[in-house]
Amino acid sequence: MLNNDELTLYSSWNLEKISTPLRSRLYSLEPIGIGTLFAESLTGYIARLAQAHCVLPGVLMERELALFIKQVPKNNDSTKKQGRTGVFGHTGTFNGVGVMALDWIISLSILTLRNDLHFLTMLTWSEVFPVKGLLRNNMAYCPVCFEEMREARQVVYEPLLWAINGVDVCPLHYELLRLQCSYCNQPLSPLAWRSRPGYCSKCGQWLGYKLDTSSSVSRELAEKRLQYQVWIASSIGELIAAQPRLPWMPSREKVGEAFSVCINRMTEGNIAAFARLIGKPRNTVWTWQTGEILPQLSVLVRICHSLGISVLDFLSGNFIVEKLEEARIISQIQLPRPDSSPKRSGNLEQLRRMLETIKDSDECPPLSMEEVAKRLNYNARYLRRHFKDLCTTISARYTSYRKTLHRSRVEQICLLVEQTALEIYAEGEDPTRSRVSKRLAKPAYFRENEVCAALEELRRKLGLKIDVRNLMDLQVK
Repeated sequence: MLNNDELTLYSSWNLEKISTPLRSRLYSLEPIGIGTLFAESLTGYIARLAQAHCVLPGVLMERELALFIKQVPKNNDSTKKQGRTGVFGHTGTFNGVGVMALDWIISLSILTLRNDLHFLTMLTWSEVFPVKGLLRNNMAYCPVCFEEMREARQVVYEPLLWAINGVDVCPLHYELLRLQCSYCNQPLSPLAWRSRPGYCSKCGQWLGYKLDTSSSVSRELAEKRLQYQVWIASSIGELIAAQPRLPWMPSREKVGEAFSVCINRMTEGNIAAFARLIGKPRNTVWTWQTGEILPQLSVLVRICHSLGISVLDFLSGNFIVEKLEEARIISQIQLPRPDSSPKRSGNLEQLRRMLETIKDSDECPPLSMEEVAKRLNYNARYLRRHFKDLCTTISARYTSYRKTLHRSRVEQICLLVEQTALEIYAEGEDPTRSRVSKRLAKPAYFRENEVCAALEELRRKLGLKIDVRNLMDLQVK
């Protein structure tokens, strides 16, 4: 007989079904810097997301993201090996205000379950900024920012600010943004098949380096222009930072109202007089005021700088109209013009030192004389007249660099043509110039004499007949 005192009582089981939170297919990777001047770009976020999954951005976009896109551009034959998505010629638009940016954000939001990814683009301002002229076609970057991120063991990422057309200077380091790799000298796509934040998508080299203090002296003569460029970057960065906490919705009506206030305050409602003041046609200003057409961001930045108000204040209508009184003295809004000549003879020796610094600099790519004149804020003709020897040396170095770059480009094209021709030959067809041209992204490659010769030499090695069209072009050249 069992003794009840010896029985063990166990707690009852809860058989209710446990509710589990919704799981995302991809990592719910947190964006960097939302609500700040240096908020991350959408293209950079996609590259980081791919890195977190240990795959290439091209693979991630083709096998996951593109499945949710309604209409995906198709690749041509020459880019068939890069995947079927066909978007890598348009990735700069991901950071903008158009339909393509919205489509990829929706796709990413579905896969990551994040609802803040639109702050990585300029979509908040889609009602006030036109698509044209808003973004760069190629990637721009500050190498000093990259280097500081790596040294501080921070996550390396690409700010949205760098993608905006017209932002030429890093507001943190006062350094010009680079537009190509320092190693292979190739322009970089905002998002390529093999993109990785901080690295060249073509040669794989690290893009960062420390601040070069030796070149800071050459910027002193261009201080006024440097301040203007920093103001542009800071003003546009203010728009990016304000996106998550805007208390008002950007609209065409607000832009028109802001122009009306400026016209009424500065020229007493005279549109023609205001148009002359800012150097624009009267009809253009009228369309801005009515909201029929929107001014490009670069134009609006220039106007706001001369009016002494920020772009954010202009768009919100939150600016002090009394400050516009100071702008009445401006005859025409324009960037600071380079001085035609120094005001004092003592500047000649200072200019010589600056030119010698540039001549001895290891800056790559080297500057042309036009770029040197722009940096020093002097007329190029004036510099050549007073410093002929230095200008000749600087121009010769730039010309030599351009020739070297051209030779390297031609060699790469020759390799591409040979590879394409071999593919055609392996398919059992005659690799004529016509067939090769159809598979190349740019048939104009055959304008180079070396390219025609490379194809003809390959045909000779394969034991094929002479391509008459190719031979005729070689004889003409």
